[in-house]
Amino acid sequence: MLRQTVSELAAGPRGWQQIANFLVFGVLLLLFAAGLRRATRSVMVPALVALIAAALVVSGLFVTDPVHSAATTWHGTVHNAAAIPVFLGLPALCLVVAVLSLRRGSWGWAVYSTVTAVAMLATIQDLASDAYAGLFQRITIVLGWTWLTVLALRVRAGQSPLATSEVGRYRGR
Repeated sequence: MLRQTVSELAAGPRGWQQIANFLVFGVLLLLFAAGLRRATRSVMVPALVALIAAALVVSGLFVTDPVHSAATTWHGTVHNAAAIPVFLGLPALCLVVAVLSLRRGSWGWAVYSTVTAVAMLATIQDLASDAYAGLFQRITIVLGWTWLTVLALRVRAGQSPLATSEVGRYRGR
């Protein structure tokens, strides 16, 4: 766990579980992006969520190479390229939401979004650490997925500065 990245779980005997995880989560994020587009005034936020979602689907379709191996394959290269929009796109999304939140006077959400972005970028830098790459990647993932969950809950409740006053009608009100 300390050394093995999440993507390497797809290469093991039960790799289909991690592949399914990438695919299902990617599709669910695509649906979230579509819902965000309908429920918010923003175009950039749903577009970034859709980019991250598409990258997760690609990550599921192309299995990574073992990180601690000299051998590289074309599918491992595609997988690694797809990781870039996930691990840089999510902090970028946090910063976009932080700016939008500041413009609308939601200081707490702006601070939380900024701190999440900075923490993600700080922990992703530590992936270069051979001994602890898996640990730092998991910390990065937990930070990002938690922030996305809070964003979804806030938009659904109409509490996000991104939400329009019409969010309630999408919930059956």
